[in-house]
Formats: sequence, structure tokens, C-alpha cells
Amino acid sequence: MHLKKIVKNKLFYVLHPSYLIWKLHFFYLAKKYDWINCKVLGKFKISDAANVYLGKNFVAKDGLIIETYKINDNIPTITFGDNCILNINCYFSCANKISIGSNCLFGCNVFVTDNSHGGFTKDELKVNVNDRKIQSKGSVNIGNNVWIGKNVCIMSGVSIGDNTIIGANSVVTHSLPSNCMACGVPAKIIKQL
Repeated sequence: MHLKKIVKNKLFYVLHPSYLIWKLHFFYLAKKYDWINCKVLGKFKISDAANVYLGKNFVAKDGLIIETYKINDNIPTITFGDNCILNINCYFSCANKISIGSNCLFGCNVFVTDNSHGGFTKDELKVNVNDRKIQSKGSVNIGNNVWIGKNVCIMSGVSIGDNTIIGANSVVTHSLPSNCMACGVPAKIIKQL
């Protein structure tokens, strides 16, 4: 979000005006919802911020999206522990509950969801995707000290234990225990740590 400017043979980095607008908007939300020492470095979208809980020292880079969808009387909540770092373009879609522990690191383009557009019966598949009701198979729970690589997708009903590493381009469709390394589509344990 910086512009390069050369003045008298010296290179300067100048903040883009739109970056300042996004920074002020996040500062307002952080004050309103008591997000302590949290930063989003660039553009972001947080729907229903009242149900998003950010731990201390949360940092997200450009392109963060956190969306919540209310199903019936359920109030969707997303919780991040302390010291979580999210790289660019991370996307969280919540209709139930997403809980992320402390000291987690997310690579670029990580997608975490606890929902899908409708079921998978023959009758439901005949309905236009945009007209299907959002459903959740269960909450997503990510433990402490979890490292999630670039382009990883974490699907609904999944729990990931503490100290787990998920390799780039993986799709996590089943729960993973603590202290392991997993990768693949679907993600499988390749090493116990």
C-alpha cells in the first residue's frame, strides 16, 4: 500500500491515501470492540464486527475478509487468540462458530469456513446455488501454535490440535490431532512431531 516516489535521486515510500482511510476505519472498530493492539495492514471487510473477537497483537495484511451469516436464531462468532498473524487475502466465512487459538500463523489466501450453500441431495442440487440456504456441519476449532500454509482450505466441522503444521495447497476436511504435520487434498498426516 505504498507508492514509490523519487525526489532528488532519493527513493521515498509514500502512504497511499486509501490506506489511511482503511487504517482509520480499523482504528475505529478496534476502539469500539476493545481489540487491543490489533492491526490490519490494508483493505479489509468485517461483517457484523460485534461477533468478531480479536486477541491482543492480532495482525492481518491486505485483503482480510471476515463474513458471518445468521442461520435461524444462531449468532455466528469468530474468535482469534493472542498474537495471530494473517498474511494477505485470508477469508473467514462463519455461520456457526470459528475459534482460533493463540500464536497462529496463516499463509496467503487461506480460506476457513464452517458452512456451505445447501445440502447435496438431488432436489437441493437442482436449486440455483445462490438461492440455497446456508448450512453448517459444525464449528471449526484451531488450536494454539498452528501454522497454516499458503492456499489452505479448512472446511466445516474440523478441529486442528495444538502445534500442528498444514502444508500449502491442502484441503482440511477431517480433524487433525496435536503435534503433527499434514498436507494434501484431502489433508493427511505425513509426520508426527
